[in-house]
Amino acid sequence: MYKGANSRLMSPSRLERIESLLQTELSPAHLEVINESADHAHHHKHLNSDETHMKAVIVSSKFVGLTRVKRQQLVYKILRTLFDEGLHALSLTTLTPDEWNLGATPIKSPACAGSSNASAVTSRSSR
Repeated sequence: MYKGANSRLMSPSRLERIESLLQTELSPAHLEVINESADHAHHHKHLNSDETHMKAVIVSSKFVGLTRVKRQQLVYKILRTLFDEGLHALSLTTLTPDEWNLGATPIKSPACAGSSNASAVTSRSSR
């Protein structure tokens, strides 16, 4: 819990919870979590949240020696409770520090069923 601008106790957003869990469990060298829910609002209004579709770019030494599938399984395991609470989709780019330093770039998020477009990939300038 944290205090908002009006000093009331507020629960952290789903994005903040994702960042916190990933920071704690993976100690990433680089982490970006992007809320892409607005791109899907037209077909997911029934989910009653503006934090249903997320994208994460994670650079961690904990991915060394793991296949792409094993990396993603690890992240999904870390975030399992958030899916139970309404997170609908998570687009992942999981890289080792060496892969990141060699210039690997985040993948473009896939379009959700019923959608004709997906978000553009963000730049790596936040490194």
